Amino acid sequence: MPAALETPVVFIVFNRPDLTARVVERLRQVRPRHLHVVADGPRPGRAGEAEACAETRALIERGVDWPCEIFHDYSDVNLGCRRRVSSGITGAFARHERAIILEDDCVPNDSFFPFMEHALATYADRPEVMHVSGTQLLPVPKVFVGDYYLGSFPYIWGWATWRRAWARYPAEFPVLDETALREHLRIGRGTARELLRQFARVPRGELDSWGFQWTATVFAHRGRCVNPARNLVSNVGFGERATHTRDATSGYGEYPVSEFAFPLRPPADETLRADFDAPHLARFFRRRGFWGRLKKSACKRLGLRYF
Repeated sequence: MPAALETPVVFIVFNRPDLTARVVERLRQVRPRHLHVVADGPRPGRAGEAEACAETRALIERGVDWPCEIFHDYSDVNLGCRRRVSSGITGAFARHERAIILEDDCVPNDSFFPFMEHALATYADRPEVMHVSGTQLLPVPKVFVGDYYLGSFPYIWGWATWRRAWARYPAEFPVLDETALREHLRIGRGTARELLRQFARVPRGELDSWGFQWTATVFAHRGRCVNPARNLVSNVGFGERATHTRDATSGYGEYPVSEFAFPLRPPADETLRADFDAPHLARFFRRRGFWGRLKKSACKRLGLRYF
């Protein structure tokens, strides 16, 4: 049996016991010594949600059957995604110097946890490195040699960070300059403007997202992200029960994973490879024209995946 995972895990759950069970099973395989469970309360007027939240929490109690210091950060009332997740992570970092963060729909593969621990240890004393990603949604150029690179985009479907980095998460949404953003991320004007347009929805209260605020925080500090050259996490939560990823035909859902061969191969140099992440930003933060909207509509009707 492998040694128990030493790095604390922050596990964020809500009202999906079936998905939560899949991640608990992965946690059981690595047996983290410290587990910080964050749960929001049910939303008023949602039929059956109180019961689903209660069942999710009961599943945690039944499922964590290994020696483990478990901390329950449970809210009785609904705080919403932005407040509940950010306050839960802040609470975890009041107790721990570093942590791996998983949500209830992010299922990691076998390489995920050793990769997280390697990166957390390697870059612990590098303040410019703010984030470790477990997700990779685009092929890394074949000429690149290494299992990971220092990128600019913080993927949040299975990730890790340090107390020193999370301390920069602000009370208010960061203000970003378009010109500086384009230079740092190596993106075009259209991508930058769409990114800023979507980010602006958060402080206006139109989008309840801690993830956009953390991403903007990393951008504001020109933070570097340890991004894997392969995808290590599958998001299985796309669909009507999701908060943000409601489109079950999205190509991002259940994205294929692949394993690393250990020991890991570090990059030949630590040049910031914003160019590796820029294509993802251009794809994710874009306005669809007429033909793009038509293609999306057709794919949804036919049940075909699309990006």
